[in-house]
Amino acid sequence: PHYAHPVVLPSADDLKATADLLNNSVKTAIIADVDCPVTASQIKQLAAKLNAPLGWNLRSKELLAFDNQYPLGCVNRFYPTWQKEAIQQADVLFTINMHHAPEAIWDTEAKIIQLEKDGVNLGGRHRVDMPLMGTYHDTLKALLPLIQDKTDKQFGQDTAAAYDKLIQKQTAAATNISDEKGVIKCEYLIKLLNNKAAQNAIFTTDAGMAATLTAAYIEPTAERQFIQSAVYASEGSALPLAFGVASATENRQLIAVCTGKGLSMLLGDLLTVLQMNLDIKILVLNTSGTMATDATDADDTADCSLAKTDFAGIATHLGLVAQHVALFDELDSAMNEWLNTKGAALLDVDVTLYDEKALF
Repeated sequence: PHYAHPVVLPSADDLKATADLLNNSVKTAIIADVDCPVTASQIKQLAAKLNAPLGWNLRSKELLAFDNQYPLGCVNRFYPTWQKEAIQQADVLFTINMHHAPEAIWDTEAKIIQLEKDGVNLGGRHRVDMPLMGTYHDTLKALLPLIQDKTDKQFGQDTAAAYDKLIQKQTAAATNISDEKGVIKCEYLIKLLNNKAAQNAIFTTDAGMAATLTAAYIEPTAERQFIQSAVYASEGSALPLAFGVASATENRQLIAVCTGKGLSMLLGDLLTVLQMNLDIKILVLNTSGTMATDATDADDTADCSLAKTDFAGIATHLGLVAQHVALFDELDSAMNEWLNTKGAALLDVDVTLYDEKALF
């Protein structure tokens, strides 16, 4: 079949002006949200030429976090102090398809270069000094030859060192096996999953807790893929996304990381797994029975608690292979059995809520 690929480019004058800004910059930071491996490679080339820290959106982790010399981390609503300081130190901030970034990102004195394929997104939420409309691959292909190689690596090295401290902080949080009540720490669970999952595994996640934990603890490789909506109000998306992946791939480990609330919204999807004979490993982060609030807004603390629910019991009655784990001593063997089950299987693990301060 023929796939149309319209080429949209900024004017030659705008490309030259952009190159001049980048070439004259002492400290450039880049943040991007792309889903094309070729475009991701171009962005990494640009960052390498400029010795620029490179940050990514949640959807771009598999492409931009792996083999990233100067990582700026995942840019999201948490916006940790070290990341904020790095962006505020930059004299040029180059954003690619990041019109949806948290508003705090734009609180900077840096010159902002914004590249969007849809012009309606240019300058819609923030000041922009160099607006560029163009298809990402084509625009970067035209821009790269105009960029001079920088020799000063200090800014990139400082940012990479701050990112390393974040990883150490996250690793420390994942070494705590359980809380004072003996409930398995969710950070430990996902770190364990990272260690046991295949190097070419595909992960789908619900929004919220599941997406945040996988972003922190599932390490990208050359072959791992992360598929998620990465937008709010899409809690129950892990299983529907996994259906699409299962129909399009073979011989790949497919893991759907669900929250208890997300799975409870779409319990009927368990029947679809059985009906379609889909080889999906379903992990449930079961925080049911725990007091939870949605405090994304300081003035909005809605009660989001879920009554105690036995998801493994429900799955078993439907005919799925399922296990419930509440004790740490049972977790390692249960996860091994779950991952090695032929066909679909569900692992329901009672876990704590995650600690934002420990992750970012």
